[in-house]
Amino acid sequence: MKMMGNILDCRFIRREIEEAGPADSLSLNVSDHLDGCAACGVFFNEQVKLRELVSSLGTVAAPADFDFRLRARLAGEKPKAAHWFIPGNLSLGSRAGAFASLVLVIGLALGYVGLRPGPDT
Repeated sequence: MKMMGNILDCRFIRREIEEAGPADSLSLNVSDHLDGCAACGVFFNEQVKLRELVSSLGTVAAPADFDFRLRARLAGEKPKAAHWFIPGNLSLGSRAGAFASLVLVIGLALGYVGLRPGPDT
């Protein structure tokens, strides 16, 4: 059984197993890990069975006007409403928040300068 400290190792190993193509051979690191980790061995066997199942399925031809219908559907969709909390989206809410923050920072800076003792004191 794997110890809890190696969970991160298992994540990297499983990612490499998932990303490997059917004709790709696994790295030596993955092979060594599979020899000692029963959970990753089960995951690897499930991935092999899943790939075999998918490869046994027949191909399906797309309709002749598939690209036209897809483009028409994409063109017909309306963009989603802007949210003020999404970075990079300067809607009214974020601009007002940025302005209020700027005013606050300037006010604090002026207050700090005003409270500092001058050279005469």
